[in-house]
Amino acid sequence: MYIKIVFPQNMISFVFPGQGSQKIGMSLDVVQNFTIAKEILEEIEDAVSLNITRIIKDSSIEELTKTDNAQIAIFTASMVIWNTLKQYIASSSVKYLAGHSLGEYSALAASGFVSLGEAAQIVLQRGRIMAETSDSTRYKMCAILGLSAQQVETILCDEVVIANDNSNMQVVLSGIAKAVEKVAVRALNIGAKKVINLNTSGPFHSYFMKESIEKLAKILENYEFFLPEFSVIMNVTASPLEDIGLLKNMMLEHVTNRVRWRESVDFMVKNGVNRIIEIGPSKVLTNLSKRAYPDVIMDGVENISELESFVKSI
Repeated sequence: MYIKIVFPQNMISFVFPGQGSQKIGMSLDVVQNFTIAKEILEEIEDAVSLNITRIIKDSSIEELTKTDNAQIAIFTASMVIWNTLKQYIASSSVKYLAGHSLGEYSALAASGFVSLGEAAQIVLQRGRIMAETSDSTRYKMCAILGLSAQQVETILCDEVVIANDNSNMQVVLSGIAKAVEKVAVRALNIGAKKVINLNTSGPFHSYFMKESIEKLAKILENYEFFLPEFSVIMNVTASPLEDIGLLKNMMLEHVTNRVRWRESVDFMVKNGVNRIIEIGPSKVLTNLSKRAYPDVIMDGVENISELESFVKSI
């Protein structure tokens, strides 16, 4: 029996990280200590006919980081933690869900827009499609620290786009490798603090991924979506999805369009959210937004110790 905790005034949001947050062994301590976590892991593995436990536990970090492994593994870790934690939280306390890039699929599954097993199948196939488009010799992504999206937009060229507007001090570029490198130099010249090359092999969230859209569209034709339990803020619009009939189109637009994460968090805060909890490996999203919103409690749950601490804190 679990006691459901009701947060005051429905002002808490849960967010889910994307690719790049992966860790060896992520969420497995939760699986070992909670029956429901073990059941969720098994349900996902059965749905995709894949030994995800082995991928998370026994892979090298290089193997785990491969797009087709990382996406299903991160999704699984997030769902294991979310479904374990959800037992302690009253639904009426949840204001919004949101996820960064891949994490949006975790948010959609957590909300009930799509069943857990079918969400896992979509994520697995999406990861494989994106891996097929990858070519680390031709494409590149890098993070620009210390500049806003508005500043970076002034130095872009035709072969480079802003893939992620993460915060007012971090954006991610995506595009043709040589062009990305040139724009990165320009960024440093106008005051960027640092440029970090990302360990990705594809031009994610750019028009160079357009070949993936047709493939993903055929996959999505096989799935049905449902009215959700929770409202989800979408990456493409930085606002809640209100018409379920638009969901498939947004999932397709998501492949080639910018992740508007800064605006998504801003939307939550302007609409009264005073606590944002990151569910899944690492604290990437928490660290992105903490400085910009000092009055909002931001923390994360990625292991059993943090899960227990979170439950005690409420």
